[in-house]
Amino acid sequence: MTEESTRDVPTTAAAGLVDTSLDSLLCRHYSDFLLLPICTTLFLFGVTGNLMTLSGLIKDAKKSASFYLLCATVIVDILLLLFLFFTVSVVQFTRMAGELFWSTVMMYVGYFYIGGIIGALQMIGVWLTIWVSVQRFVSLQFPHSAKAWGRIWVAKVKIGVTCAACVLYQIPNVLRMGMRVQNGRMFIFNILGDDISLGYSAASNVLQYTIPSFLFTYYRVEKAQIQSKNHSIASHYGNDCADYLAELELSLVQILARLHERPRKMICREAL
Repeated sequence: MTEESTRDVPTTAAAGLVDTSLDSLLCRHYSDFLLLPICTTLFLFGVTGNLMTLSGLIKDAKKSASFYLLCATVIVDILLLLFLFFTVSVVQFTRMAGELFWSTVMMYVGYFYIGGIIGALQMIGVWLTIWVSVQRFVSLQFPHSAKAWGRIWVAKVKIGVTCAACVLYQIPNVLRMGMRVQNGRMFIFNILGDDISLGYSAASNVLQYTIPSFLFTYYRVEKAQIQSKNHSIASHYGNDCADYLAELELSLVQILARLHERPRKMICREAL
């Protein structure tokens, strides 16, 4: 939908239409009463767990490649949780205060501009976690190449390239939406067009969920097979739960990121 096509089209609330469907009522109840407490709980647990993990990593005297990858992953998770909680809490408090128009303005700024930062941090966290799994898999499967693969400067290059690539990929996500306010009404339009935006969203889902899920499963199966064949390796890595912890924290962040997607669409429909 382009700007011209939305120029004279008011939103649902402005047109005097009220959505009383069961889905809308459930979503409204969830958004008003459950979203903020759930996000607050996940935020507190996530930040506390990440800070404890970061503290434990810093106390470790051995500064290896895995150390830098894990530290980067934890820091990205903390930043992502902060951005997510800030966005959700500001929108919810403005809505509960009855400022529906300003809540929609904050929704636009939060979900389309800050949302670009959130998307970049999500993707960085996913791929850094994959690098952690790859690092441990290579150390088991190819011990002769593990030394070269596990050099600290290589880990720093991985972190830098991953961050740069994810930030560049998210630039269209920041620029694809536009907003115009006229006579107290807000119009949100898609600058890039619906087809391009749909393709971009599909590619983002593949890069953030499909490929990482496949790689996680593959490396988990391969690592389990290697450890089952070599009991000495299994005993050495049996108590090493750093990669599992990183994936658990990442799952927590992904859950929090998904919780506010449905209320965002509802707020957009209610914009004045």
